[in-house]
Amino acid sequence: IPFWNYPKNLFGGFALSPVEVFTWAAAAAFALNEILEYQFTRARALFSRAGRQTFVSGFDVLALAFFLLGLASTRWAGNFGVASREFRVVILDPLLLYALLRMSLYAARENSIRRLVWAWLASGAAVCVIGLYQFFTGDVILAEGVARLTAVWGSPNNVALYLGRLLPLTLAFALLWRNRRARWAYGALGVLFGATIALTYSRGALLLGVPTSVLFVAVGALWQGKRLSRRAWILGGAMLVGGALALLWFATTERFQSLFQTGTGTGFFRVAVWTSAVEMLRDHPLLGVGLDNFLYEYPKYILPDAWREPNLSHPHNFVLDFWTRLGFFGVLLLGALAILFFRRAWNDFKTTEHLYARALLLGLMASMVNFLAHGLIDAAYFYVDLAYVFWLTLFLVQAPNGFQKTIDSDAAPQ
Repeated sequence: IPFWNYPKNLFGGFALSPVEVFTWAAAAAFALNEILEYQFTRARALFSRAGRQTFVSGFDVLALAFFLLGLASTRWAGNFGVASREFRVVILDPLLLYALLRMSLYAARENSIRRLVWAWLASGAAVCVIGLYQFFTGDVILAEGVARLTAVWGSPNNVALYLGRLLPLTLAFALLWRNRRARWAYGALGVLFGATIALTYSRGALLLGVPTSVLFVAVGALWQGKRLSRRAWILGGAMLVGGALALLWFATTERFQSLFQTGTGTGFFRVAVWTSAVEMLRDHPLLGVGLDNFLYEYPKYILPDAWREPNLSHPHNFVLDFWTRLGFFGVLLLGALAILFFRRAWNDFKTTEHLYARALLLGLMASMVNFLAHGLIDAAYFYVDLAYVFWLTLFLVQAPNGFQKTIDSDAAPQ
């Protein structure tokens, strides 16, 4: 499934994107397979009392609550049309994929999980290839003295947000995996993702998202240090040195230096939109303003000095974003999901002897760290691709439970 969004207008302003079409096509195929092959025996087993006790997880319960809250939020949104559309594309559709994965991979077969992870990484590689081709052929955005890569999105920041979720996975496998060829393959993907992120010149990625997630992988690998090979230590050190040099180079650019300019820098505009969002929440503390309605409410709260950016669609902070869209209960749900995620991932990471599960869990935790760190000053969830990635991450963190007791082999990943 291509997670990026290229909607096609069909009729009356109603548009569908490939990711939405493929998600619903997969749902239809799954339902048809249940009818023709299983006569719903699997579904009946799943929803039986015993099935619920053994299969339904805390993540599933919170996912249902998230769906219901998103649906309810469309009722109090000032602009129902945009709220209902956003509910469909960033809540309903990603949750449908999550539900399909949970039901179709009931047994959580290891090979299926490996193929799914590789498909996800392959989507990132495709983004990089497209973006680098555009960059070296001059199809870029020129801003603040640098040429910024855009790939399949209109904004370089979107590229950095997406690849930032994938980079930690490649690093975790490059450090913890035993097979030499596989380790170098993951390392090469990490270099590709890192170079592409660097060419976006995304300040949120380069100053917050990437450093914190890479540091998390490094700390996790050190915690597992007795199991690392010497080549893994060398590879990890080279990655850290390369990242540090990239940051030093970025610090010399006009784009970085403009961050702190009074009245015109990005730092000023971030503080301004946060201030306006807080004022908005004082008027709507419990329910927020509804899905995708920040854009329409923001002009009422914009600070006079922030007039240069009047059309912001989100407050550039994940807490304020969830609060303005889904209300206070949205923030509580996000907090519950994050706590459950890290508790589950860390406990399994500490106890599992399964090599693939250990690397996967470390990469997923670092990916979620990127979500939180980069999301402090930018979007985190309410883009189509980021919403799909979020629920894919929550599915994958549950998957190793089904195979973590399997004796690991040194075979290359499938």
